[in-house]
Amino acid sequence: MSQHKSEPSFFAAFFGFKRMVSPFFITLLYFVGLIGIVISIGMALWQGPQVISVSMAMLGLPDIAQTIIGYGAIVLGGLLMILVWRFFCESMIVLFGIFNRMGDIKNLLLDKPVPATPDPAPQEIKATNPPPVTDLPDNPTLAENTSPPAVDPQPKPDGDSGRIRRRRR
Repeated sequence: MSQHKSEPSFFAAFFGFKRMVSPFFITLLYFVGLIGIVISIGMALWQGPQVISVSMAMLGLPDIAQTIIGYGAIVLGGLLMILVWRFFCESMIVLFGIFNRMGDIKNLLLDKPVPATPDPAPQEIKATNPPPVTDLPDNPTLAENTSPPAVDPQPKPDGDSGRIRRRRR
């Protein structure tokens, strides 16, 4: 007889924090925020681009150009705000989705039966020696640079001070 774990009830999952309910509320919050952003864009378009026009008046642009640039900035700023809001809400949903997936992986790992006997010994792997490298380039400077500096094997005392001085070739 196999033991199959049943899903916990809604209340047990809700009050035991086994399943996150946040993605639903984040989706709801996204639509509330989206409606708020659209209303803000509409109000800004209705009032007109006053702040932007004042700053562009210093550039010496004609009034019609200031108005067109102002309305364009309101629309582009609103679209950018919608995009940033969507990105934020999606990233929050993804984080909660990762949490739920990690719980599923944990449950799958816990349901996996543990073998009673250890695995048989792995087969022995025979090591093979790589073939010798024979295609080395003939580079005399490489051979000269790799040799250590020449040092006398028996250093001689230097005069009366007793210090040892090494000679180089």
